[in-house]
Amino acid sequence: MAINCRRIPLDQVTELTLSGVDKKVKSHEHEVLLCNYMDVYSNRFIRSDFRFMEATATEHEIQRCTLRSGDVVITKDSEQYDDIGVPALVRDNVNNLICGYHLAILRPLQELIDGAYLFYALQTTNAQHQFHAYANGTTRFGLRKDDIRRVEIPLPPLPKQRTIAHILGTLDNKIELNRCMNETLEGMARALFKSWFIDFDPVRAKMEGRWRRGKSLPGLPADLWGFFPDRLVDSNMGEIPKGWEIIPFPEAIDFKEGPGIRNWQYTNSKEGTHFINIRCIQNGDIILNNANRIRDEEANGKYAHFHLKEWDIVISSSGTLGRSAVVRREHLPLVLNTSVIRFRPIKGKMLFSYLNGYLNSFIFLDELKSMASGSVQRNFGPTHLKEMCVLCPKYDCLKQYDRLAGFLLKNSIKKRAENDNLSALRDILLPKLISGEMRVNMSEHSYLKQSLNITSED
Repeated sequence: MAINCRRIPLDQVTELTLSGVDKKVKSHEHEVLLCNYMDVYSNRFIRSDFRFMEATATEHEIQRCTLRSGDVVITKDSEQYDDIGVPALVRDNVNNLICGYHLAILRPLQELIDGAYLFYALQTTNAQHQFHAYANGTTRFGLRKDDIRRVEIPLPPLPKQRTIAHILGTLDNKIELNRCMNETLEGMARALFKSWFIDFDPVRAKMEGRWRRGKSLPGLPADLWGFFPDRLVDSNMGEIPKGWEIIPFPEAIDFKEGPGIRNWQYTNSKEGTHFINIRCIQNGDIILNNANRIRDEEANGKYAHFHLKEWDIVISSSGTLGRSAVVRREHLPLVLNTSVIRFRPIKGKMLFSYLNGYLNSFIFLDELKSMASGSVQRNFGPTHLKEMCVLCPKYDCLKQYDRLAGFLLKNSIKKRAENDNLSALRDILLPKLISGEMRVNMSEHSYLKQSLNITSED
């Protein structure tokens, strides 16, 4: 049975600030960190481990727009109608962090509303519909200060707010824990790739006599000794291990650029096939919540050869170059589109784990950016890739790397899939809890934590 709780406009429970601070601001009074539009749009939480943009601001702007833990930040204008009113919760206190342009700060009045509850309440369909109804504009949509103030949310008693926020936060904490574990797993794979295939640490250890047959070194077990050469030779890419090849990019890597699906081809039907664009590639993963679709007949006909497969790697090729993600089974069916390039290893020449390490290495990204064309918006395509070469180690060495790094990457992919399921559960519970349709007591919440293997400290 639903809880009969009153609905309250935001101006009665929050302090509202619209930011006017932009990265291009010319004042030079104080250096600050800037939380910008993409920090909010791409993340549910603003955390201390972000790489925020550096900017300058006046003392007045700093006093008005400094963020602190418990604040909720929303997007107040965008070229995309659906991107209005997207909330993010500031989880950590970050020194000198201010809210950037295109954003608004909602600071909860703590005696009336819990900040985490406010964050979840603003995600409900009803709250989002209100933001979209108030949005004005034709080519760019925006929210006025008075419009934001009028948005109403349910306001149960403060203890119930905290219980609701705690239940939903339990799921988000598990998602966050998985995210941190993923960063560790993927970081270990990157470090191993750099050691073996950029710094050539195993080869140098053999050259210097530090690594001998039948002996182990930290990170270099004895059973790997025979898979590495014992010297470096000159090449047009500098020194490389003897016996390893430098071959044209297309001989080792299969790649394809998207076809350029147009607006008039989109369908509003939920039965159509998703296609990917740059906005779908976020934080090393593919997010299809707001992805457009085309008719299945068109996807399986005209664009059949643009279908993506599990373990494909996709990279943005325009604007923000080099954003990458791995296609998971859960993303399929999925069609490639313009400004995104698909990569696959060619059998017998390369393996997935090596390709993933190479495409995310500074060697590839630096060459990509140096070759990219365009004065206003940088981009690259198949023409540039065909001019590149890639270092190919001996295949038996690649298999040893795949055995180690592949294990790390597959576990990372598994964690991402688990997070999809947790996010789906959270999104089912959120409207039911906020509306009062579902009531969960703390004993049921404890059972939820145990079933998710979440400790009190997580």
